[in-house]
Amino acid sequence: MDSDTRRLDDELSKYNAVKEMLAGEDLDEQTLLDTLEGETTLHECLLAIDESILADEAQVRGLQSIIDDMLVRLERFKKSRGRKRAVIEAAMLTADLKTLKLPTATLTVKPTPRKPVIEDEAAIPAAYWKAQNPKLDRKALADALKAGEAIPGATLDNGGVTLSVRRK
Repeated sequence: MDSDTRRLDDELSKYNAVKEMLAGEDLDEQTLLDTLEGETTLHECLLAIDESILADEAQVRGLQSIIDDMLVRLERFKKSRGRKRAVIEAAMLTADLKTLKLPTATLTVKPTPRKPVIEDEAAIPAAYWKAQNPKLDRKALADALKAGEAIPGATLDNGGVTLSVRRK
């Protein structure tokens, strides 16, 4: 548990204690909220956590940028490797070398097995197709349940809450 979370727990306890103390008072909602804000540092705790979210998001963007750059670099190395292999293969074929023993590897040029070339996929008989497992259409299921249909094996939950954070 980090210090922000511990501090938040303490402030929530204090906030609820003050709220409970003021429960019998004849205060309008805004006055109650203003009093709670003045008596606790709950808002500041939440601000500190939100600021740490911003810092995390900056880290995520930075790391994602580095990862994207590294993936581009990885693809360049893969293409380079492929071109170099093609150069070696062409040179060995031209020199009529089937095998070449080097200190780093043994290079061998060998035939590859024949493989199908698909010219018209729709013309291929069904015997050569694999059946796909059915996949649950969750959107259609949710729409049907929301429309009031009773569907065996599925119900709608009670929903929940989510935190909306607008930055712009």
